[in-house]
Amino acid sequence: ATINGVQTKLDLDTVKLVPVELNLKYGIPFAERWVFVLGAGVSYNYFEIKGDAKSEGWKAEEDDWVWGGQLLAEIKHKFGERWFVGLNFKYQFTEDMSANNTDVKATNWRLGPSVGFIF
Repeated sequence: ATINGVQTKLDLDTVKLVPVELNLKYGIPFAERWVFVLGAGVSYNYFEIKGDAKSEGWKAEEDDWVWGGQLLAEIKHKFGERWFVGLNFKYQFTEDMSANNTDVKATNWRLGPSVGFIF
């Protein structure tokens, strides 16, 4: 992190990011029971950070809701007509949160499993 213009090592006790997302997805079947999905969306994210940079005398315990957006790709395997399991990759960009007069970024990459029901 850069604090007061100095590249500094942070000691983070807590970092929490809880996204609430609305995504639009488009699925492309590519084999029997397999679907490749592309999508994009908006998000409103709860972001919490607790930590310090002792060398700069910086300490923060902040939380806030920040707006963001995301791009995603997913591979799904369908079981029957409505159930699926999958693996998704997501890039999420967010606005910065201010923690003790320092901008903190919550932009992130995620890879994760999915299980779902198609309505």
